[in-house]
Amino acid sequence: MNLRKDFPSVTKYMGSKTDVLDLIEKGINYFEGEHSWICDLFAGSATLSGALRNKANIISNDIQQYSAVFASTYLSNYNWDEYADISVITEKATERVNLFMQRYSEYAEKFKYDREFSLLEFNEMESSERELIKERSFSSFDNYYLFTQNYSGTYWSFEQCVWIDSYRKVIDEYRQNEPFYNLLLTCLIYAMAYNSQSTGHYAQYRIPETDSSKEDILIYRRKNITDFFIRKYAEFKDFLLNENQYTFRTSAETDIECLKGLPQGSLVYADPPYCFVHYSRFYHILETLVRYDYPKIKYKGRYRDDRYQSEYCIKTQVSDAFEQMFSGIRNCQSDMILSYTNSETNTIDFSELLKICCETFNPGLISSEIHNLSLERSNEFFQDKSAEMVKVLVSEDVRKKLEYEIAMIKKPYNHSRMGRTKTKTIPVTEVVIIAKHL
Repeated sequence: MNLRKDFPSVTKYMGSKTDVLDLIEKGINYFEGEHSWICDLFAGSATLSGALRNKANIISNDIQQYSAVFASTYLSNYNWDEYADISVITEKATERVNLFMQRYSEYAEKFKYDREFSLLEFNEMESSERELIKERSFSSFDNYYLFTQNYSGTYWSFEQCVWIDSYRKVIDEYRQNEPFYNLLLTCLIYAMAYNSQSTGHYAQYRIPETDSSKEDILIYRRKNITDFFIRKYAEFKDFLLNENQYTFRTSAETDIECLKGLPQGSLVYADPPYCFVHYSRFYHILETLVRYDYPKIKYKGRYRDDRYQSEYCIKTQVSDAFEQMFSGIRNCQSDMILSYTNSETNTIDFSELLKICCETFNPGLISSEIHNLSLERSNEFFQDKSAEMVKVLVSEDVRKKLEYEIAMIKKPYNHSRMGRTKTKTIPVTEVVIIAKHL
């Protein structure tokens, strides 16, 4: 199987699979036959859905609801002749923006970025924008003021937030047409990402301390939500013209709940966030835009108070989490491709991960000697720059048939740090660990 590489991106995303699709492709092709379903267990930005459109039946799962929006956008079929033209969408949003700005003309005039600023003037104005979180009159206009009230002067300007809320209102008019609705949400998320002044995610917005930092932020404050919205819509329309002849389904469950309903004999691709930072801290904004539920927000980053905390990001819980996931895959006699990166931020050592993998997929068969042999093979594999694939556990090792053969394929690459730092990337070795049902 050859994965697609020509699909549009949906947002800036840490740990995006785009750079390692060829490695995932080799993992898929490690198996001789085709699987009835491929399950992306921690789908995130749904890169795999884009790569597998019209290639396989897909189950795209992630505990965050925005991921299902992305996957649906990539995998749905579209009746373009039945949809409103994009100009109709932008005109409706523009009308709402104009009416809102007329009602709140004081703020519209006060929070303009079309002039020069001293550092002090800039920070004072942005501080005033952030005080709009205390404004209680917006609800008298309509029910679409979440970003204007909570995020003005943070990741976006007041005006950009008014545009975000306005597009969100218009998009809700198309909620009954799920493919079109999700496509429009995806285009808005993309526009938000490329208008945001933060460092590629939403963990924290920037407050400038120097003139150069102020000028950099001004570049983003002067960007236009509509330009990026239209651009991404056109890009997706070109990509999505051909019909997807395969089935897909999306879910927003934990990995364990998703695996309980997995068809037997599937292929599971798992890329859990086993680093110490929770992804919900970086992408809470996406969840809030999709749910648009006016959550209670906390801290400087204005996070949701109900953001999900993954057990894979907690050292005391990560081992049990992997054991439960591997057991769930084994229980439905499915195959697995697990992404692993040799990062210093991992919450679990590779030796421990390999031990859990071998033992859980082959209960009662892995002695300490067999584990040491598997670990020795994997260490040699990491050190051998020319080696691409190794089988670390085979039936001959235990002198009886295993339930699962364990193998690894690797690729060195530069991992994006997703920030405006001098060092944009760090070299890492990306590995897929394969568990093949025998």
